[in-house]
Amino acid sequence: MKTEDTKIPLTTLLIMTVTSFVPVGQIIMLQGQGIFLYPFEKLFGTSEIDVLNNVNLISGFLTVLAFYFAKRKGLKVVLTVLTVFFFMSYLTFLTENMNYEDYPYFIPIMIIGILVTLPLLIVGLIKEKIKKPTHNNG
Repeated sequence: MKTEDTKIPLTTLLIMTVTSFVPVGQIIMLQGQGIFLYPFEKLFGTSEIDVLNNVNLISGFLTVLAFYFAKRKGLKVVLTVLTVFFFMSYLTFLTENMNYEDYPYFIPIMIIGILVTLPLLIVGLIKEKIKKPTHNNG
């Protein structure tokens, strides 16, 4: 039985895959990363993306952990969006020096979109497995 713990990540996966052909949302999220990372740039005294990108990774793990403990559907949706925001930026900045000219423009965006939803999907499946009552007819 699918619950909102897996429906929300699956819906996000579908949205990320379909919108990779016209990645307006993804581009807006990446622009928002400048706003998010600016205070950390001042705090750490560096503009090196290799250092600042670790903030995205840690923030992504924290939102996945919060998603695991979230009870309300609205909070799960917000945490899903934040997880996509942090992990998509992390993977994009991590792979920015790769040569993507041999591929259609949407392939890297689609792959990153799939990868960022996997942690949420795994957490959702784990939660469903834990919630699933065991039927012992003995």
